[in-house]
Amino acid sequence: MSDVDDVYEDRNLAGVALVVSRYQEGDLAGWYVDEDTEAWPVVWAEMPTDEISYHVPPERRELLEASPLPNERPPGGYDGYTREDKNRRLEAFVRRTGEP
Repeated sequence: MSDVDDVYEDRNLAGVALVVSRYQEGDLAGWYVDEDTEAWPVVWAEMPTDEISYHVPPERRELLEASPLPNERPPGGYDGYTREDKNRRLEAFVRRTGEP
């Protein structure tokens, strides 16, 4: 693996771990395969600061199948947020402000 591949692997595992931890805390969360992006799985969670999601490489599907996450889409579907919106939601969660 190259250094860039290592960084993406770290990011992918961190995203999956965050979603699994939110699911274990009782938040709605799961994963599904996004057919619009050449079968890349999407992990998602309804955080206290709103929805987040990450696309992960298809080779990580086996990990998702072994995880406690249900294989399902968000009940309300994708809410249209941008990457910047997601990052604001994550920062608000870290700061515990509750306001994205």
